[in-house]
Amino acid sequence: MASFCRLCLTKTSNKVPIFGQDEANVINLLLLIELDIDADNEPDAGVCFDCIVTLEGFYQFKEQCHTNDDFLKGLPTKDSADGSEDEGTHYECLEDEPVVAKYESSDEEGLVKDYDLIEALSPVKSKDSLDEGKPDLAISNRTSWKRSASSSTFTALDKLQVLRDSYPDFFHFERGKRSVYFTLVFYGERYNSAIYCDAYTVWQCANRRRFQCPAQVSATNDYTEFERRFEHTHGEVVEKEPSDRFTPKQALPEVFKLCRQNVMKRKAKGRLAQMERKMKLEEEATNLRRNGVEEAVVEQEQVTQVYDNNSLLRVLRDGDSDGQEDEFVEYDSSDSA
Repeated sequence: MASFCRLCLTKTSNKVPIFGQDEANVINLLLLIELDIDADNEPDAGVCFDCIVTLEGFYQFKEQCHTNDDFLKGLPTKDSADGSEDEGTHYECLEDEPVVAKYESSDEEGLVKDYDLIEALSPVKSKDSLDEGKPDLAISNRTSWKRSASSSTFTALDKLQVLRDSYPDFFHFERGKRSVYFTLVFYGERYNSAIYCDAYTVWQCANRRRFQCPAQVSATNDYTEFERRFEHTHGEVVEKEPSDRFTPKQALPEVFKLCRQNVMKRKAKGRLAQMERKMKLEEEATNLRRNGVEEAVVEQEQVTQVYDNNSLLRVLRDGDSDGQEDEFVEYDSSDSA
């Protein structure tokens, strides 16, 4: 069973081990379907990418249902809707986050290297874990973006990537003399190796490999909303080489361009993989049809051979029955005379 997906039983070599490096994420997804797998009995159990995507979609659907429920419960009742239009409350709706793709990249900074493995997002840290002196960010107890209803339709990349006249002063960008890509400095914390998606970008801690640091900052692609995820596993790190500082207006045009390139590349890779899967399925179907015809021909030949053998046996048997001993007639020469 090691070569089969534990959920759909599809035979595949590309699987995510349930009890591997991403054990916590995969098990969290399996809890959605209330499935308990014993690590002692099935240490090599794995889940295929299609099932991971299906579970992640179910997870997002579940989160969206809770989000919509919270939004509806927050609406004022008909009796309390008094006062002028100017006194009306501005309500915000929560939008579920897209799936984050696992990647590999250099320690310095860089592009997304691998979008094949999908990993589930762990819960974001609470406001109590934020450092003193840092303002409260839009951090929810669910992995959701907090956006106003008027801006929730802005999901297209071209609509988000519009350079603004001004940006908050709690973030800027840096780039070393020998670096190609930018580093995001968010409240003094450095992040790079961005994961570019249609609606948002995830920046990873610049020291993630050195200290195995999981800290992330998610930013909408217009860089107006930020969300910090996970704590740093290290203290302040002194930079070895000085870097040039860039304001958001200076760096974002290049960041926007890099984001568009990677999103297009990822979509092209996804379409290519889809075409390859379709061609593989068609090839398998053709082989099944061809094998079915060949098996039918072989079966017909076997039936014909059996019929011929039976006919031969029948002839031999009939010949023996007809060839019983004839009556012996003694020859007498006088008879001939």
